Parts: sequence; structure tokens; C-alpha cells
Amino acid sequence: MKRLLCVLTVLMTSFASASSALGQVSQSDAQTLQAILAELRAVHSELRVQEARTQTVQILLYELQTQQAVINRATQRVDDARSKLSGVQEGERHFAADITRSEDVLRTTEDQAEKARITANIERSKAEISSPEE
Repeated sequence: MKRLLCVLTVLMTSFASASSALGQVSQSDAQTLQAILAELRAVHSELRVQEARTQTVQILLYELQTQQAVINRATQRVDDARSKLSGVQEGERHFAADITRSEDVLRTTEDQAEKARITANIERSKAEISSPEE
């Protein structure tokens, strides 16, 4: 960009000095000035095209950043849901192990009052496993 500005400055200076002496300009000098003017117009046109491309790239980068933020939020929600699921599954395993231990104790217990208490605990644990968590 700096190089382009330097070239434009040199061209403008050349053009200004050449135009002041236009009355004394030969045919080849006029052609040279026309060529310089055409080149200057081409450079200016290329500069406008490049600015438009830069602006387009900036817009696309902004859109990409916005989409990345949406993806990051969705990923965080998925991670949170997996973590919650893992906790629920761990709780279910804990209750299932408690039920299994209680059923083993129930088979070996002779006392009817103890059997009733253990049976009630087993039923409560089974109800907690099957009820949806809020």
C-alpha cells in the first residue's frame, strides 16, 4: 500500500510538471502523459477493487466469528447435558447397587419386621430410579 502511494505521488508529480510545460510538449511527450494517466487510472481502479475485496473479507470474517460463537454455545450446552446425564447414570447405579444389597440382606433375614423395613426401602429406591428427575 505504501509502495502504491509512492508510485502515485511520483506519477502525480510527473504529471503536474509535465502539464505545466504542455505548451512545449512534443507528440511523444503527449503520448507518454496519456500512458501515465491511463496507468494512474488503472492503479486507482485496482485500489477500489482491492478495497471492496478487503471489505468483503472483513464481513465474511465477522460472519465466521458469529457462527463460531453459536457453535461454541451449542457445544457448551451439549457438554452440560452430558455431564448431567453422567450424574444421573451414576445415581441410578448407586440406587441399583443399594437395591441389590438390600435384596441380598432380605433373603438372609429371618425377622419379619426387618424384612418389612428392607422391602419398604427397596420399593422406595425403585420408585426413585423410575421417577423422572426434575
